[in-house]
Amino acid sequence: MELRVGNRGYTGSPAADTYRCADGWLSTAANTPQQFRRLASVLGLDALCEDATLLDLDAFNAPEGGFVAARDASALQRLQACLAEAFAASSARDMEARLNAVGVPAARVRRLGEFLGEARAAGTVSPVSYGAGGAAVDTPGLGFRWMDAEPLPGAPAPVLGDGNLALLRELGMADEAIACLCRSGVLGALQS
Repeated sequence: MELRVGNRGYTGSPAADTYRCADGWLSTAANTPQQFRRLASVLGLDALCEDATLLDLDAFNAPEGGFVAARDASALQRLQACLAEAFAASSARDMEARLNAVGVPAARVRRLGEFLGEARAAGTVSPVSYGAGGAAVDTPGLGFRWMDAEPLPGAPAPVLGDGNLALLRELGMADEAIACLCRSGVLGALQS
């Protein structure tokens, strides 16, 4: 089993990596021959796909394959250097849009504030009020929406003791007995 090297994915594809761009970092996952060809085309590196000294794109069809196979370690280094140089001259924001548009998974590395700002704009972060006084706190949602599904309710998770009154009544305990437990400190303030 191959060991993971840095930020590279486990696929063995030289284009499954995180690259420094002119305005930040970009992670890519061009893990199929088609994705690799599209990535090379977007970067203006179509010639890489034709260079048999660098790549064996047919390795995908091999029973043990599934990888964009560099011919050897030095070929892999040259290939990665070409990709790194092309990404360094590119905008991460631009490359993210262009690569995703052609079916190559790519995502800019974002700071938390930027991520949350984008999530708010997309509607995947919403305020939820916590506790009886209810201070509003922005909480991220799933990061995606189900097709044709309504958003999840914005109610907070229950706090300790929520539901005790209803549960004790359901178990048949009389209100006076419950009040006695509260006065003695066995139960805290009942919420419902």
